[in-house]
Order: sequence, then structure tokens, then C-alpha cells
Amino acid sequence: MPHPSYSSRLILLAVAVAMILAGSMLSHADSVHIESTKITLQQGGSFAVTVVHIPLTSGEFIPKLVNAKSGVGRTEPFQSMLARTHAVCGINGSFFDAYNVSGDKDPGMTLITGGEIVHKGGTGSVCGFTAQGEAVFGKLDLAIRGTVAAPGRRPKPWYAYWLNRTPTSPDNIVVCTPARGTHARVPDGISVVVKNGAVVRVVPGDTAIPETGFVINFRGDSAPQAANFPLGAVVTFSVIRKPDNDDLRWQQVVEAVGAGPLLVRDGQYVNNPESEGFTSPKILSAAGRRCAIGINRKGDALLLCTSGATVAQVGRIMLKLGAVQALNLDGGASSGLFASGRMLCEPGRELSNALVFVHKGQR
Repeated sequence: MPHPSYSSRLILLAVAVAMILAGSMLSHADSVHIESTKITLQQGGSFAVTVVHIPLTSGEFIPKLVNAKSGVGRTEPFQSMLARTHAVCGINGSFFDAYNVSGDKDPGMTLITGGEIVHKGGTGSVCGFTAQGEAVFGKLDLAIRGTVAAPGRRPKPWYAYWLNRTPTSPDNIVVCTPARGTHARVPDGISVVVKNGAVVRVVPGDTAIPETGFVINFRGDSAPQAANFPLGAVVTFSVIRKPDNDDLRWQQVVEAVGAGPLLVRDGQYVNNPESEGFTSPKILSAAGRRCAIGINRKGDALLLCTSGATVAQVGRIMLKLGAVQALNLDGGASSGLFASGRMLCEPGRELSNALVFVHKGQR
């Protein structure tokens, strides 16, 4: 029998490697547990639920917030987010302006990825993960503070209200970073363009965001403040994390999705949407398709999808599933859940962001 050629041996080797990798990916998927069960609540109601259990303490999976490919405020199909991140599991993220047909579909809550805060929210709570994979749940306020030093002058403080969103109130100051995309997408006001730490342009309305800088947009009564940023001025800013308790882990959170309300905290049911700024009946009382994320005592992440439940009932369901921390996520047509190659709940629209879990080798 003739020996195989060199090229044939290369093909055989490539096939063997592919089979090994495929088996490895399958084993990663197999360590994720998909549970379909029925939960009956003491308070009334019985619900078919799908829960994905992810063993975070193994260090095998890395949580990752995924924003739409074109930037914060844009949308992208859930399947596309999963594919380009090589996600093993994923769930839809924060609420956003899904019904805005003429402009941006800005998220409403705090978002963190790669250790960088990429959006400041005004309502709800946050689920965050440290670099070690430890989950942290709670309220997280953010303060945007900076300094500006005009040539030959001492630095002066400045502040902004929002980060990477379209300004809506008449008087506003917003910072737009490259996470927003190529342009700030602001409708009016005065925009200060900072590149490599110095002001390079001051222009009206929308403008491009430098890859190595940011844009500060001053609108309405705040517009005169742009005069403090002449060409060549050195500008810095930071986003200060202010948790509602003294939990220092928030300073180490590298990935986070904001939504709400918080459903379970330290093993106790805590649903109180009004205190988190929610006013819509969809959150306060209506039933519908729901998604949520939780953590059990083992440290496993629980990704939940169910239908016909109120937010309050989702909290009770999470308790019965063993969650010690849990947060309600966006729901309705945004509901999406994926695990081990299966779309367990398919969204009816594109999403602003999602939380995925990738194998540590894909990070």
C-alpha cells in the first residue's frame, strides 16, 4: 500500500485537529446545564421556565457584555452578537428605546465592558462580574468628573450628566467615547472634540469621535461652558463608581449589565421597582415574557426565560430555583436565551446589548 503524500498527511492532520477542537467545544457545552421545568408559586401561578446553569466557579467561562457592533445606541440581531463572540451561552441585556423609529435606540441603564463604563444609566440596578468571575448585584450610581487646563492656566473642574447617549433634556452635558461608534450623534449644542488628551476642535452639533479621544457636547443653558475648552486645552475625565453600600468589589467589576428591578439580594426577595425609578405598568404589574439573571450559592450563573409572569413572580421563581442574587432583565420581544448551540428563546427584534459567556480560551 503506497504511503500518503505530504499534502495528504497535512489534510489528515487538519481533520484530526478539527475533531479534537470540536470535541473540546462539545465538552465545554456539556458542562452547561439546560433545565426545563415547571415552577408553582405559593402566592399563586404555575410557570414553565427554561434555566441555563453556568458553573462560573470552574473558571471555564468568562462573562462578557456585548454592545451592538455599530456602537452604544445601535442595535444588532442577537444571533449576530452570539456568533461574533463565539458565545457558549447568552441572554438579552438592558432595557432600551426599542420603539424609537427615527433615532437612536439608547439603552437606559449602566453598562460596563472590558473594565470601561460605556454607558451611564439613570434607573434600575446592575449585575456585574469581577475579573475573577465573582458576581456582584446592586445599585451603582455613577459620577462623571473631569478637569480642563487651558494653555497657561490652572486646571478647572468640569462635569457631565450622561455618557454615550443622545441628550434629551434642554440643558445637558454628555460625553461620547469610541464605544458610541464613529460619531457622537448629538442633534445640536456645542461639541468639544478631545484627541490624545487635548482639544482639537470646537464645533456645533454632531461630530466624529476620535479613536484616541472623546467628545463633550454642551446643550442649552450648558452651552456657554464650552468656552472653558479652547483649542489646545488639556482635558481629562473619569467615571466614579458609587455603589449603594460599601462593597469594594464594584471597583473591580469589569463586565456589567444594568436592568432591574433587583429581585433577590442575599437570599431575600427584594422586588421594589418604584424605588429604582420604574414607573411603567410593564414592570410594576403586567405579565409577559420575562428574562432574568441570578447566582446560586454554588456560584453558578442562572439565566432564566419564562412567559406569562409578572416581574414580582419572576423574583419568586428565582428564589425557588435557589438564587441568592437575581436581577430582572429586558423582556417581551427582547427576550433571548441561547446555550450549547440551541436558541432556547428567540428575540422578536434586534437588541441593544446582551450578556454572553465565552470559553476562557476565546477571551
